[in-house]
Amino acid sequence: MGIISKFAKQALDERQEALDKLAEAKETYEELHKQMTEEIRLNKISLKKQQENKKAYESEKAEKETEKKEKEDRKAALEKEKEINEKLQADLKATHEKEKKDRAEEIAVVGTLIRIVQTRLLKK
Repeated sequence: MGIISKFAKQALDERQEALDKLAEAKETYEELHKQMTEEIRLNKISLKKQQENKKAYESEKAEKETEKKEKEDRKAALEKEKEINEKLQADLKATHEKEKKDRAEEIAVVGTLIRIVQTRLLKK
C-alpha cells in the first residue's frame, strides 16, 4: 500500500502543480488581456484625435489655399488695372499733346489770317 499511496501522492502533487501552473497562466492571460484591452481603448482615442487633427489640418489647408488663390486673383486684377491705367494715361497724354499741337496750329492760322486781313485792308 505504500507504493500505491506514494504514486497517488505523486499524481496528486503533479495535478496540483499543473493546476497551479494553469492558474498562473490564467492570471497572466487576464493581466495581458486587461493591458491589451486598455491599449486598444487608448489607440481608438488616439486614432479619433488623429482623424480630428487631420480633418482640421485639411480644412485649414483648404482655407489657406483659397486665401492664396484670392490673393493671386486680386494681384492679377490689380496688375491688369495698372496696365489699363497706364495705357489710358498714355492715350490721354497723346490726345492732350495732339490737342495742344492743334490749338497751336489754329492760333498760327488765325494769326496768319489776321495778318492777311490787316495787310489787305491796309492796302485798300
